[in-house]
Amino acid sequence: MLKNDLCRRLEERLRTWAVETFGVDVPVFAQGTPKVALGDAAFAFPLKLAGRLKKRPLEIAEGAALILKEFPFVERTAVAPPGYLNVFFKRKTYINDLADYRPPSAVSRPASPAPSPVLSNAGEGVIPLPPREVNPRGATLSPNGYHPGLSQQVAGQAGHDVIPAIPHPPPPTPSPRPQVFLLDTVGELAYCYQFGRLSFVGGSLVPTGGHNIIEPALYKKCTVIGPHYENFKEIVRDFLEKKAVVVAPPDAFIQSVATLYADPGPYGERAHDVVQANLGSLERTLEALRLFLA
Repeated sequence: MLKNDLCRRLEERLRTWAVETFGVDVPVFAQGTPKVALGDAAFAFPLKLAGRLKKRPLEIAEGAALILKEFPFVERTAVAPPGYLNVFFKRKTYINDLADYRPPSAVSRPASPAPSPVLSNAGEGVIPLPPREVNPRGATLSPNGYHPGLSQQVAGQAGHDVIPAIPHPPPPTPSPRPQVFLLDTVGELAYCYQFGRLSFVGGSLVPTGGHNIIEPALYKKCTVIGPHYENFKEIVRDFLEKKAVVVAPPDAFIQSVATLYADPGPYGERAHDVVQANLGSLERTLEALRLFLA
């Protein structure tokens, strides 16, 4: 299931609960949260309901939180002043079903015989997606959670079947099988790397510092990055020493992706080995600090 599907189910249940409990039919809408730490969805209806019932909004939010425990995809809930209900999803519950999901909200686009240009990240221009004939399991696109407005532009350029992973107006034609997972919320991409044949970690073709390459390495994925990885120098250095990541300059990026897509080679296995070799770094750091704290 996609996040918007989960939110719709919660909205319906909370609205029914309000009617059954208080005899009041109040609109219930899921909202995004400004930080991942605050949850995957937030509900403010307890504030409106409290005004009509002359009750404390926190009390109403706490009652609503108990109802949501019946959903297997809800990991936990949190109530925040003055009466917000924040919900945390079990991400794997719905992310792991993406590859075979056939939602009515998928956007059906004609297959393209040639690679389609897709906007990857702010300032990084376009990158080609392999045509669906050589890309049967689809691709995962993340226009970067910090630039969610790019999703509409990416969807318009994709030239493939697109599943928007956040609420959008439903398109007219359903798709029998998605070719692209379009993510523009923070947190989902880490789980979606497993569906790809090759990973490009963006923010690295332009001087923005890059992003974490450990996440695709956990799934043994061959990873390509650009030359700008200033924010992750030590991590990239360790991977380069083991020949576990490919750094491609912008002028050779398309050719590198095409070559590695055809044959990812041992890069994914090597990347996974680098991660495994560095497990336990927190414990080693704490052990070293004890010498100075004793």
